[in-house]
Order: sequence, then C-alpha cells, then structure tokens
Amino acid sequence: MAPQALEGLHALYEDCKLDALRWHLLRPLGRLLGRVAAALGARQYADRYQRDLALPASAFAVAAAPAGALRHAGCETAGTNIGI
Repeated sequence: MAPQALEGLHALYEDCKLDALRWHLLRPLGRLLGRVAAALGARQYADRYQRDLALPASAFAVAAAPAGALRHAGCETAGTNIGI
C-alpha cells in the first residue's frame, strides 16, 4: 500500500486530468510522482504514470545506492532502535 502522501498527490494528479486548464501540470507532476512511487516500491503507481505519460519502461528505474551513501557524517544510528 502506498503512503498517504503519495495517495493524496495521486488524487491531485487525477484531478488535474479532469481540468483542461491544469493539463500543463500533468507531465511534471506525473514524472515526479513516478520517481517517488518507484523509490517507495509502489510499482502500480509508477506503472500508471509511465503509461499515462507514454514513457519508456526504464523511466522510473531506481538505482541501488552505493554502500554508505545514505549515511550522514557523525550520525551513528546503525543497530539502534529509534522507536518512532
């Protein structure tokens, strides 16, 4: 299931499709949402934007981050339970 933020933005995307004055927003919004959906693993959303925008299958491919790429200097959280 997609996060609520993605679902809300998807609703905005669908609403833009119904209003001819907002059609100019579809391509940039769809490309952004496709990348977000792919990064979150919400493949069904990414596929929808790919088909709607007639983009190649590789448009929203998520590359694996190099080891340690998401680690912030001085931030030692490995193995800790943050408990959010």
